[in-house]
Amino acid sequence: MPTSVFLINLTRRHVLLMMWIGAFLNLAPMPAEAAVRHIYLTWSGDPASLVRINVHTMTTPGQLAPQIHVVYDTVWAGAPGQYRWASTSTHIAPIEALPGRTVHSVLLDQLQPGTRHYYRVLSSQDAASTVYHFRTMPDEPSPLRFIVGGDMGIDEHARQLQSVAAAQDPQFALLGGDLAYSNGNWDYADRWDRWLDHWDSLMVTSTGDQIPIVSAIGNHEVRGGYAGTEQDAGLYLRYLPQSSKTFYDRQLGPHVALLVLDSGHLASHDGEPPGCSRHWCGTKTVTSALPSTTCRCSPDSASPAQPCHERVAASGNRCS
Repeated sequence: MPTSVFLINLTRRHVLLMMWIGAFLNLAPMPAEAAVRHIYLTWSGDPASLVRINVHTMTTPGQLAPQIHVVYDTVWAGAPGQYRWASTSTHIAPIEALPGRTVHSVLLDQLQPGTRHYYRVLSSQDAASTVYHFRTMPDEPSPLRFIVGGDMGIDEHARQLQSVAAAQDPQFALLGGDLAYSNGNWDYADRWDRWLDHWDSLMVTSTGDQIPIVSAIGNHEVRGGYAGTEQDAGLYLRYLPQSSKTFYDRQLGPHVALLVLDSGHLASHDGEPPGCSRHWCGTKTVTSALPSTTCRCSPDSASPAQPCHERVAASGNRCS
């Protein structure tokens, strides 16, 4: 029966009942909608085989955060169902100081070294993102191309500098701290939003690959600058998940190791080798220039402060 005929045959009581049901439905709570605010990359292990995709979502305060999934592949695909692999956020950090904001961290592992990977972010409360892509680091000897910087800020000069940096087509960006100048203050969270907005839009290579962030903590990430606690650097630690500690290492192929240090901002190192504590530096695994030589150094009374890699080199690439 055509709809128009059906409506004509309705009684006044039927119409009033339908109007009441419609009004009731309009008063019922609507599902939460979560807007995606930022999507950027960090490393938390071997950069040849894994990457961490960080996603900020914004909901109405008091509503549940969405579930975040990432579908990915080594070939471009449009529809999410065409991607071969998927991963779900396992590190979800709602931020009490910023009601409605949640930082989701999705780990993609078992990636192919030296390969471009495509992905889309799927939210249970929003449409799928556009297609992003990045390239993993190689796991064999090859030239490295990266940029180093810090003391960035969020003004126009910082934007121009990032544009120039991205134009160099780096494989990653090594940042020495003092990024958004929030000083560990939650009231300055908008500075991080502006910093990440710049990063999202500018820090891609000429082929469109996202540039991963490898960051060390600086004094302008910490309330008070030095000798702080994790609570004093909440924004930095929540926004840039890289390691369980503020000092860590990354292996870049078989011959290069990168050590990222904390110069006393959260990790104390009084009387220790500069930049790290003995329990870490003293047992750090070092892979020498000879691929077959992997040594684990321990402090000794003869050279307690001599860096591990120097002790390996001095012994002719033999464990000592």
